[in-house]
Amino acid sequence: MPPSCSGAPEAGLLPQRSVLASQVYDYLRTEIVSLRIGPGRNIRIRALGQRLGVSEIPVREALQQLVQRGLVETQPHIGFRVRRLSIQEVGDVFDARILVEDHALAASGSKWDAAVLGEFLSEIERLEDRLATSDQTAWLRDVDRIEHMMHGRLLCEKTDNHVIRRFLETMADLAAITRHLVLAPSLAQEEHKRILLALMDKDVLRARHELRAHLERAKRDTLAGLGELEDPQ
Repeated sequence: MPPSCSGAPEAGLLPQRSVLASQVYDYLRTEIVSLRIGPGRNIRIRALGQRLGVSEIPVREALQQLVQRGLVETQPHIGFRVRRLSIQEVGDVFDARILVEDHALAASGSKWDAAVLGEFLSEIERLEDRLATSDQTAWLRDVDRIEHMMHGRLLCEKTDNHVIRRFLETMADLAAITRHLVLAPSLAQEEHKRILLALMDKDVLRARHELRAHLERAKRDTLAGLGELEDPQ
């Protein structure tokens, strides 16, 4: 069962009672993108502050930041709740990612050293070994780390375009939510390996093709999965 947003303070949940809004933000962001605080869930400021052992001020500041990131919305006379993405919005997230990530890879793909790409590839292969043996919580963390490596570091680290970098950082939250809605970790890792192998061959055009195919397949599967959840018949 997902952790409650209310209740008694949990020892060790956050390191200090005087924790800053940024720490509350990081905690809430992680809980939301992992769906431990699910879409549509009300977030009660006082109860959450008591649970984390902080005042209401940093909680409110963190929630306002999450509103700006599109993860939380305000309800008049009620408070805050986690945004529920519509099927249209999920499709829009993927369409935006396809356009921007393709451009980012075109600009930065040739700048990567083969040895570093080989390390990325080895990390994916280690993840594949763990998928068969780890519990779901453990491999979800591993999958999230690989996704950050492939769709964050690979695309952002070598680009000089700071607008694209900020866009990808903002989209990372929504991308994580869509990934957790419908998971296909083994298939995704095969697609990631094809992207890396193309870059190791210095074939950026092929890598871009593999990236687009990966995102388009993920979009189809996610939308189909969401459709089944909304209409189980």
